[in-house]
Amino acid sequence: MEGTSVVPFSLSLDTLHRAQAVVGSANKNYYSFTTTVAGVYTIKGDNFSDESDISFGVSESSTGNAVTTGDEANSTKEIQRVSLEANTNYTLTVMDYNVNIRYDLIIETPNDNTIDLTSGVKVEGNLEAGGEIWYSIAVTSNATYEIEWEDSFTPSTSSYTADIAVSVYHEDNTTLYDNNSVTLSFIDAGYDPGYFITPITGEKSTYQRGVKTHLIYSTFAYRFQ
Repeated sequence: MEGTSVVPFSLSLDTLHRAQAVVGSANKNYYSFTTTVAGVYTIKGDNFSDESDISFGVSESSTGNAVTTGDEANSTKEIQRVSLEANTNYTLTVMDYNVNIRYDLIIETPNDNTIDLTSGVKVEGNLEAGGEIWYSIAVTSNATYEIEWEDSFTPSTSSYTADIAVSVYHEDNTTLYDNNSVTLSFIDAGYDPGYFITPITGEKSTYQRGVKTHLIYSTFAYRFQ
């Protein structure tokens, strides 16, 4: 076990940590970290030593009050975005329900470097392996929009070299959209048709794009309409 509820393991922001401890159904790993600015922080677990059903829980260290106890299980990676206050100490609890695993862990500070998209205009992008690009779109509430992208697999005639996965968030940057009961988190294919969203009143939607290719450099195209 790595860290305890009394003495959690200290993590530095934006620094990859390779967890050497074993996590299992009877144990939890505890980590502490201190925020710098207010905003949406991204907690990522990756490179699991086995398939997992891992969960992250974040609480204020001084009060023990839970900020989030979300569980977005994925067999290859886990990602959770949570809104936190500035200059505050938090405790991150990591638990796996199925097996004993090792994993990479990183807590990323807020990133406001988004690219604005225009409805109906196709854009192309480049990504290094493991990279991300964030897009934002001004939308009209209660209207329906289609999100569509091309990569190395779709369409079959594509000349692009990336295999990308796309997640779609509401304006709060933490709540994922659903499309016909499908949560838009790390969606692998979205071409003809794409995925449809209906924004809530007055919000500006933000889109996360994470590459899944092993290529050193890769390209893709993206359209919002």
